Amino acid sequence: MTRLALLRTTLPALAGLSLAACAVPEREVPDVERTAVTRQAVLGGEASPEADDFVVQLALRQTVASTSAWSARCSGVLVADKLVVTTKHCLEDKAAADIGVYVGARARAAVVAQSPPAARVQRVAADPGVDLAVLVLSTPLTGKPLASLRLSGAAVAKEKLAIVGFGGAGADRLRREGVAVSKAGTTSFDVPESACEDDQGGPAIAGADGVVGIASLVAQCTGGSSATYVPVKAAAATIQQVFADIGAQPKLAPAGKAAATGGGADESDTALADEDAESEEESVTEGDDPELATARSSGCAVARDPGARDGGLLGLAVAVGVALAARRRASQFAAK
Repeated sequence: MTRLALLRTTLPALAGLSLAACAVPEREVPDVERTAVTRQAVLGGEASPEADDFVVQLALRQTVASTSAWSARCSGVLVADKLVVTTKHCLEDKAAADIGVYVGARARAAVVAQSPPAARVQRVAADPGVDLAVLVLSTPLTGKPLASLRLSGAAVAKEKLAIVGFGGAGADRLRREGVAVSKAGTTSFDVPESACEDDQGGPAIAGADGVVGIASLVAQCTGGSSATYVPVKAAAATIQQVFADIGAQPKLAPAGKAAATGGGADESDTALADEDAESEEESVTEGDDPELATARSSGCAVARDPGARDGGLLGLAVAVGVALAARRRASQFAAK
């Protein structure tokens, strides 16, 4: 048999062996998204400390048959001793006097007990463009921590935030750290399921960068989709005007990460795509996967790894050479 004929008969068999040896066992992929959602829910968060007392509980006064009662409604953010920022749709077009503010981590329990609110609302200043309102209180809440506001930069994709609010019936105030922005725009940004029902009006806090957003659309406390926040930057004009009306200045936070990118959705999405591509490449080529290491040691080609693919071709060539040499030795022995 000529070398060409031998090569034609040997190559397919060797290629089949090579492909069989290179098959990496299929692994079950965990539902990472669902796990992350469960772990990031505010209901799974930790008790909110006293330092978070700038996150307040709002209540609405309901009157039935000449009897009035307070009903817990949403969260809010104390940004001055007489100003609370919240989401405007929570107010249900109530008169200002029918909106009460309760303070403290167990403020909801005070509402349930029908304790009087710490302050009542004098005026509601609703932003005309986004779901955000500033409440002017009739009496100041002195001695309470005040939130700083990031009015110069919106949230950006993958930015890590803390979510705080009074979500869930009977729940104390809760905080969840490390919630990453999944989608960012100029008038809204989304986070994984991390806020529910009465967390509306509560803040998304970017560490030292202060409050970056106010919860607008949230999930049911029993589960649901992601939550949507309104960037405080989108209502900066309304917020600054109300501060001017009472003769005060907002406590401003640095622009943070958003300033470097301009806070635009397109830039953040591009950065997110680049980071995902890099992390995907690293996850395959760093060599900490035992199945990947086994495939490489046998000269197998692995997707997105040119070096391993070249090694596979080299291994196949060596195998063919060994087979030819063995055939040649066998022919020489038969001739003798």
